[in-house]
Amino acid sequence: MLTAALMAKMDDDHLVAALHAEFDPIVATDVEIELLKRFEACIKHSDITDLVEEHEINAEEVDALGKALSYGVGIADLTGCVAILEEFSAIEPAALRAKLERADKFYDIAQEAGDAFSRLSELVAETN
Repeated sequence: MLTAALMAKMDDDHLVAALHAEFDPIVATDVEIELLKRFEACIKHSDITDLVEEHEINAEEVDALGKALSYGVGIADLTGCVAILEEFSAIEPAALRAKLERADKFYDIAQEAGDAFSRLSELVAETN
């Protein structure tokens, strides 16, 4: 039987396991059942809370991550993208923007050059 002294020495996960082992639905009150459910939920949330505090994540960052995930992008995709951004030294948004804008300019130049060669080719064909 669980005593207050014994329960005080247990960690949360062990206490939940012991409470379930001694749980008797015939004599348990609605209050006891509800408190056990809420205690289990708190334990699950405490793991997440510990991670959030460890990585110093704020509510806005959690919201932004949730929005990113709502686009159908998974955690594996996001971590893969971060790895690629690190590889190309574009982990900061400003660095990524600068690289993308530069790439667009090079693409435009290549497109214009292609158009010029195409027009020259047409001109040569007309003169022959």
